[in-house]
Amino acid sequence: MLSSTSSSSQRLPWLAWRPMWTYALILPLLFILILEGRMALRGYQPTLVDSEIHWLEERARVASLGNSALVLVGGSRIQLGMDVPLLRELTGMEPVQLAIDGNSYGPVLKGLAEDAEFTGTVIVDFYEGTAINPPPDALSTRYANRYRQQRAHFQSWNFDRIENMLERQLKSHLRSYADGARPLDSLLTRIAHQANVQQYLVTHPDRSRSADYARVPMPDFYFGRVMRNLGTNAPPANSHFANPRALNSELVRRIDALPVAAPAAFAPQLAELQRWTQAIQRRGGKVILLVMPSSGLVHEMERHSYPRNIFWDRIARNFPAKMIHYEDYPALRDYRCPDGSHLDYRDKAGFTAAFVKQADLLRKQD
Repeated sequence: MLSSTSSSSQRLPWLAWRPMWTYALILPLLFILILEGRMALRGYQPTLVDSEIHWLEERARVASLGNSALVLVGGSRIQLGMDVPLLRELTGMEPVQLAIDGNSYGPVLKGLAEDAEFTGTVIVDFYEGTAINPPPDALSTRYANRYRQQRAHFQSWNFDRIENMLERQLKSHLRSYADGARPLDSLLTRIAHQANVQQYLVTHPDRSRSADYARVPMPDFYFGRVMRNLGTNAPPANSHFANPRALNSELVRRIDALPVAAPAAFAPQLAELQRWTQAIQRRGGKVILLVMPSSGLVHEMERHSYPRNIFWDRIARNFPAKMIHYEDYPALRDYRCPDGSHLDYRDKAGFTAAFVKQADLLRKQD
């Protein structure tokens, strides 16, 4: 029996700690490498979830950029259609992607207009059918309001911001976290499961997005987009059509039956947009209204509801800012949107370069 004066080392069994720690580190690493390799073979790319916190931290960057800030506001078209790294390279400015999928640019642009620190350039993803004063529960309204209330928190370095930044850095490089999944979810639903769901949309760390429309079933995906844009005017969900041509004919008929918007109803929104633009310009900033490309029935729907001769053309004659409509420039108008509403990732760079030239944003050579 050991005496009471025996050392503690005599009571403990000897263990091979170094091999145990080695296995503890190597096995998880091996699991991650195998999982990442399998995910890559299935065509998955690292992609982030586009969250409110991410938007708020990007918005906070604007204050420190001065007149070098190049802010993108709007919806999914400018989020998918602009190549942010290329914008940085061509303009010498610092792009900040503040577009929010399916949301109005209004609250974000209003926030920039009311921000005395903002003296940069804004590119507005403009469409006459966008309500610039959306309801309080709209994401753009909520995001803009929260930033206004907590801007000091998001502009200063603190534990939350550092933790969020490190987490995004990790997840933006690992496929097993794609689309908000966890490694175990990816193993069970994307590797072990036989069904190979194609990942066509990727959100990058700068909040821009890339869509690969070669990965989605066409023309079903295209018709789905048209019907979403038609909203309550779309055919009922239980409708059956003999073939895509029959569905196309029905959609054309429904588009032709849409009412044409009244310019008088748009006038108050235009006046507010003009006030925000002038507020930014008085501080030395710039505003550019850009109509992104659309195609097919989505294009027909937009032109039917908001004819150019009574909306865009009249606005362009008097609006106090640069206005660019893709249809007016050969370098911009030949791009086709596979789903009718968004550019494919293969066209982002070409469209971005052509836009920068038309907007006179090219970096001045020394």
